[in-house]
Amino acid sequence: MSHFPIFPFSHFLPILQSSKPNYTPKSNPLHSNPAGVQTQAQVLRSEGVTVNTGSLGELFIDLGEYGWFPRQLPSEAAAGLDPPVDSEEEDEEDEEGE
Repeated sequence: MSHFPIFPFSHFLPILQSSKPNYTPKSNPLHSNPAGVQTQAQVLRSEGVTVNTGSLGELFIDLGEYGWFPRQLPSEAAAGLDPPVDSEEEDEEDEEGE
């Protein structure tokens, strides 16, 4: 696995400013309000999401477990489209039927 260096945002500021002439940097609400991270973690926990703490105190969730995208978008459901078929679900159904 490759590891890539993480650069502070300030390294990219000149690029952003040159590509967007009217760009004005705004503060990140999570940085200006450190309790915001804890608040978000508390909300996620109240919704049943497991929030883990890394060795450096960083908070994270397992996107493999909780996903990132819904199985079907609300606009697709409203249009009456069937949700996509998940190949893992098909495999489980095949095993149960045997």
